[in-house]
Amino acid sequence: MKTEQENVSKSEIVSMIAENEAGLTKAMIDKIVNGVFSAIEKSVLDGKKVRIHNFGVFQPQSRKAREGVNPQTKAKIFIEAKTVTKFRPLGPLSDIK
Repeated sequence: MKTEQENVSKSEIVSMIAENEAGLTKAMIDKIVNGVFSAIEKSVLDGKKVRIHNFGVFQPQSRKAREGVNPQTKAKIFIEAKTVTKFRPLGPLSDIK
């Protein structure tokens, strides 16, 4: 039986950090979290790999152009090449099944 997963929003992450970090306001933590996400995004968009120890690796990955099938009409379609972001968990996250 499949269980439904609960999502955690960025604001909830900020709140969790604020509970453990005395002296930092939620506004300060929000700026830090946004800064981390922006740095990861910029690096990956620049073609760089971002490795965060015991968390994971974000990296750009190229996908070749290929032929696909429209599931509704069964018609063959052309899917263009593109670059996507790949995440590979490390440390404790890599053990989740």
